[in-house]
Amino acid sequence: MGIWDSIKRGASNMSRLSELESKLRNNQNLTNSELAEFEQLSKSTLNEIFEKKPGKFFKGTSNYGQISIDENKQLFKLNTKVYHFENLNTYELLENESSISSGGLGIGRAIVGGALVGSVGAVIGGTTKRRKNTNIVESLKIFISFKGIREISTTLPFITKKQKKDKKYEKQLVSAKETLAGLDYISNFMNNQIQSNQQVNTTQSNSADEIRQYMELLNDGIITPQEFEYKKNEILNRRI
Repeated sequence: MGIWDSIKRGASNMSRLSELESKLRNNQNLTNSELAEFEQLSKSTLNEIFEKKPGKFFKGTSNYGQISIDENKQLFKLNTKVYHFENLNTYELLENESSISSGGLGIGRAIVGGALVGSVGAVIGGTTKRRKNTNIVESLKIFISFKGIREISTTLPFITKKQKKDKKYEKQLVSAKETLAGLDYISNFMNNQIQSNQQVNTTQSNSADEIRQYMELLNDGIITPQEFEYKKNEILNRRI
C-alpha cells in the first residue's frame, strides 16, 4: 500500500469515527457491529472514551446561566469543558469574597450568612465580612470544587471590577442565581440517585435477613422444604 492509499484510508477512518461519534452525541444507539467498529477505530472501549473524553458525546438539553446540561448522558458544561454529574463536589456563591449561598453532593444548598430574596435575590442578613458600603460590589463569582478528576476546582466570574449595585449588578446576580439552579439540579439528581441506591441496598439486606429466618425455620423442622422455597421466591419476586 502506497503512502497516498494510507492517507486516504486514514481520512476515511476518521470520517467514519466522526460519523459514529455524532450518532452517540445525538443519543442514537449503535448496533453491535457499529460498536465494534467504533472501538476498533478509536482503539478504546466506549466506556473508556466516555469517562476520559465526555465532551465528544455532549449535547446540551438545557441551559442554566453559565451552565449547559446534557440530561440524557448526565453531563454538564462549564465554558468549554465537559464534566460528569458525579464530578461535582461543592459550589459556593461569593460576593466580595463573602459566602452568600453554598451547596453540593450530600448537603443540598443552604444560605450562608444571609438570605437571597426578591426578584433579583437581594442579600439580607449578616455576611462573613463587614462591608464599608453595601451599595458597592467588587466581585461576584461561583466557586466550584470537583472530585474524581485531576482538576480540583474552577471559578465562574460574574463581576470582576468595583461597581454600584445597579441594574447591571442585578442582571449579573440573576445570571449567578440561574447558574446555581443548574448546579442544584445536578446535586439533587446525584443525591436522589444515592438515596435510591441506598434504598435498594437496604431492601436487598432485608430480603436476605428474611430468607435466613425461613432457613432457620427449615433447619429446625418447623416448615417444609416446599414452604421454604415458596417463601423464598415470594421474597425475591417482591424485589423486582
